[in-house]
Amino acid sequence: MEADIEILVKKYALQNAVKYGKPPQQGAVMGKLMGEQPELRQKYHNTIISINILSFFMLLLAAV
Repeated sequence: MEADIEILVKKYALQNAVKYGKPPQQGAVMGKLMGEQPELRQKYHNTIISINILSFFMLLLAAV
């Protein structure tokens, strides 16, 4: 289950980053994720941490 969530977070974050040409926006990724997976609302905190970590790494990649 956790691996599935991580895959979805990465998928939505990457879609957001590509669409706007900048690091993914946490709110947009969370909105998409919660809209399609409402049962994840209970795991909201851990999901936010995953998005923040992914955003950080995407910022690092963009700087290279």
